[in-house]
Amino acid sequence: MEILEAFDRSFLNSLYHYRMLNKRIKDKHEDIERLSKELDTDAKKKVELEDQVERMSGEIETYKTSIDDFNKRYYELKKQRDALHSDRKYVYIGCISAAVNYTISQYHINEFC
Repeated sequence: MEILEAFDRSFLNSLYHYRMLNKRIKDKHEDIERLSKELDTDAKKKVELEDQVERMSGEIETYKTSIDDFNKRYYELKKQRDALHSDRKYVYIGCISAAVNYTISQYHINEFC
């Protein structure tokens, strides 16, 4: 009887370890499945992010070109404005000189009359 009880205990102990081992194997398979799905999801996200980076890089280049064109136009207009101010200054000085000369000439004419 003792031998049978020892055998039963040994058998139940082996059965318990077998079940635990099967549970661990099942858990590992589930972990592998979950990790595989995560890898697939991450690979898709990587492709999407690469596409997004590429698209945004194109947009950045477009913005840079627009900014460069704007700056070029700004400096051209500034140069044109400065030239017009300079011309206006010379015209204004010319008008003052003419007015002074005219006033002086009128003064000389009135002196002799």
